[in-house]
Amino acid sequence: MKRMILKIPTNIVTKLGSGKTSLLATFVLVACSPFSHVLADRQQAAAYYEDAVVFHNDDKPEEAIIQLKNALQQDSGLLAARVLLGKIYLETGTPSAAEKELREAEQLGADRSLTAIPLAKAYLKQHKYAEVISELPLEDYPASTHGELLAYHGHAYLESNNAKEADKAFQKSAKLIPDSPIPANGIALLHLRSGDINSANDYIDRALSINPNNVEALMIKASIFHTAGQLSQAIEGYATVLQHEPNHMEARLARAGIHLDTKQFVKAMTDLDFMKEHYPLEPRAMYLKSLIYAFQDHAQESKQALQETADIIEQLRPEFLSRSRAHLMLAGLTYHALENFELAQTYLSNLLLITPDALGPKKLLATVYTAQGKHDEVINLLQPIVDRTEVNDYKILTMLGKAYTQKSRYNKATKLLERAVMLSHDDPDSRVSLAVNYYTAGESDKAVNELSAVFDKAPDEASAGTTLASVYIKQNQPLKALEVLEKLSGNTPDNITYLNLTGTAQVMAKQMEAARTTFEKIAALAPDFIPAQINLARVDNLTDNTEQARERLRSLLTKQNINTHKVMLELAKTEEVAGNMDEAIRWAEKVRAEKRDHLGARRYLTRIYHRNEDLDNALEAALEAKRLAPDDLEIMQIVAQTYIAQNDTRSARTELREMNSVAGFDAQWLYRIARMQFQIKGYKEAEYSLQKAVQEDPGFVDAQVALIEILIGLNKLDEAEERTLAQIDNPEFSITDRLLGDIALQRGDHNKAMTHYQAAMKQAPTSQLNVKLYQAYGTAGQWQQAAELMNNWLKQHPDDLNGRQALAEAYLRLSDFQSAISQYEQVLAQQPQNSMLLSNLAFLYLKTGNNKALPTAQKAHELAPGDAAVNDTLGWVLINQGQVKQGLIHLRDAHSRASHDPEIRYHIAVALAKLGRNKEASEELERALAAPHAFDGIEQARQLQRQLSDH
Repeated sequence: MKRMILKIPTNIVTKLGSGKTSLLATFVLVACSPFSHVLADRQQAAAYYEDAVVFHNDDKPEEAIIQLKNALQQDSGLLAARVLLGKIYLETGTPSAAEKELREAEQLGADRSLTAIPLAKAYLKQHKYAEVISELPLEDYPASTHGELLAYHGHAYLESNNAKEADKAFQKSAKLIPDSPIPANGIALLHLRSGDINSANDYIDRALSINPNNVEALMIKASIFHTAGQLSQAIEGYATVLQHEPNHMEARLARAGIHLDTKQFVKAMTDLDFMKEHYPLEPRAMYLKSLIYAFQDHAQESKQALQETADIIEQLRPEFLSRSRAHLMLAGLTYHALENFELAQTYLSNLLLITPDALGPKKLLATVYTAQGKHDEVINLLQPIVDRTEVNDYKILTMLGKAYTQKSRYNKATKLLERAVMLSHDDPDSRVSLAVNYYTAGESDKAVNELSAVFDKAPDEASAGTTLASVYIKQNQPLKALEVLEKLSGNTPDNITYLNLTGTAQVMAKQMEAARTTFEKIAALAPDFIPAQINLARVDNLTDNTEQARERLRSLLTKQNINTHKVMLELAKTEEVAGNMDEAIRWAEKVRAEKRDHLGARRYLTRIYHRNEDLDNALEAALEAKRLAPDDLEIMQIVAQTYIAQNDTRSARTELREMNSVAGFDAQWLYRIARMQFQIKGYKEAEYSLQKAVQEDPGFVDAQVALIEILIGLNKLDEAEERTLAQIDNPEFSITDRLLGDIALQRGDHNKAMTHYQAAMKQAPTSQLNVKLYQAYGTAGQWQQAAELMNNWLKQHPDDLNGRQALAEAYLRLSDFQSAISQYEQVLAQQPQNSMLLSNLAFLYLKTGNNKALPTAQKAHELAPGDAAVNDTLGWVLINQGQVKQGLIHLRDAHSRASHDPEIRYHIAVALAKLGRNKEASEELERALAAPHAFDGIEQARQLQRQLSDH
């Protein structure tokens, strides 16, 4: 039983862990299920679930689905039921329903090792290729799961026309799971797509030698015959697939297509009628029927079939249609045949977006898209031209560079804009665009240099001057901004734009009276220029005159033809300054209700709701703001943080990935993103963010430390050591011994780890370091020395609860259960709501026959009902006390959250054996004993396996 004993805080991460070798590990706090049920409901739900398992094992999917739905009606948080329902939906050809159930299971805390493979299949069936890669990253899965998921990544790359990455993924998969046909299938399909039929055939024969009944391999084999023009063998191949899976849609469609090509219309119609009955929303079958009618000169029937095809297309989910090349092409063909050219153009244009192999349109169209802010379209139009030819038109390069800047692809933009500047001979628009790109990419010094060069050469160049002043203001350098503005406004002292920037800079420089004078001058020159009045109200607020600010703003609301929403939002901020939070929210909500596209109101509400810990309202406002400004990092951060607080890991992961792209190489933002990625166990993604951060700013110590710790956790020890040693002479980097100790410990070099930790302890002894030294003793099997070390520490630091928990573990390892109980009870007196302590105590009470085991385990479960270890403990205690069915409920939940834990499978096997379900018990034992590491009770598991095999 995995006992999670101790959390050791560090900068971002302490040793992420390398399996189940030590009881000492970082806590993972799993959010509790948001559901609460009476015990009877949960027992009934569990009974329905167990019935469903039996039905599923007996190949009765419909009955299983009914029982699973019954289970979820009783207990919608029953993870095992939701996972199994998702898998059955996938098996029965409804991938969208499977995706929904599996994602819901993940959100409720299901182990991603259980959901990753079926989710990958569901995504692929729906043509969601990007989601396979982005939402199912290759994390710390068991080797079999990792290998299979790699293969599905390969399929996603292949369908996205990235053959190189597909091949890499398939080859890596083959190394991890050499006895599986799955990677060989992928490689065969890759060769088939490239036209290498012989290689495809070799690989598919290899797959079939591993498993002659693998349906995917049989389908690819039939496709090879089809591609080679060996139609009779292809027909036989598709028939074999259909013998295994009569509802195999692609095999039936492919066979119907061959029958159509060979004018065997009756046979084709038989397959297509089957399709219509079983897949009424598959338009390709109806389209093939229209072709048959056309071949038979039945024009009216053909047109009717085409219209039915169009009707079906309209019923397809847009997200599915937008991803399926086959269906987009079909839509184009259908609407072309129906002479609906507008829709045909729409669908074929969408197809070109995912198969960008056509020549780009004219530069003028790109100019139009730029004016409309359609940056993706600009890139799609112009990048192919740049790639294929040596473009010397600096305007094309400038437009394309601006588009990349807007998409936060700063490196790409920089190359294009620098080339444009060189070709244009210092065209101001190109240089200012380059400067803006530098600034948004975080290279402020380059931006200032570029703008200064333009401004010095042409002081009357308004775009350069105002942009330079704005950059200085954003950099909190108001005096430099004022210098620029003074030069810029020399010949036009009454320019409103220059004056407004001047007033803003004066406020930042705390020149309040000068700012008031500037804004009053604007008001006199342009009475209808509302920003000046608003800025005057801000000066009022900053000079502790909120009442005057309130009156000024309220009077503005009585005027005609003004932006009342801007005034109302400023009133909200004024009320916030005055401490009237409800009134502030009221004004901002009024703006939000009246103007659906008002970004400022939503940003303001996001901030104020989040500050007040109103997460639901904060998220709602933030998502609205993000729709209006999808690249605003502050908004995206609040969205991500709120998702994390709500335990919506999937959405948080997606948001953080977007943030990484938008952040470019801004080291501070990347560090913030990495912290959040680590929080949701996105370790590889956190590594990527930190790699970018230290590449941009090698002197960023916190990021360097965090990166090294992530690398240690991911077992990239050589790179971690290299980075640590590179910092050894850096006086700001004072933890090299601690990190080198972590690296040595991960390598299993316990003596070297002890040496480094002892050196670190001499420099600055801490509880954290002492626990690490203790851990080095423990992983070396020197538990007696570990106990002595911790005992000596506690004599000097009796209040160190982390140390006391570590000592309890040492006693547990030494089978001194009473001493372990004593230490745990001392810690529990200080932390009575610590569910993990309670769970560990319950386990020890069970070991020692103490009747406190059950109430202690139940209390732990009350505090952490969504924790796998807690559920395992409670389930095991219940089974040992004769409450087998009740115990099995908790064990199923534990397995759903920690499917890789063989001890939980062993406990489930014991429960099933006690219930007389010996076949299922034997299967669970087989999987438990196949695990790569031992577990508590392994000998009893082997004994039970022998007993069951004798019956």
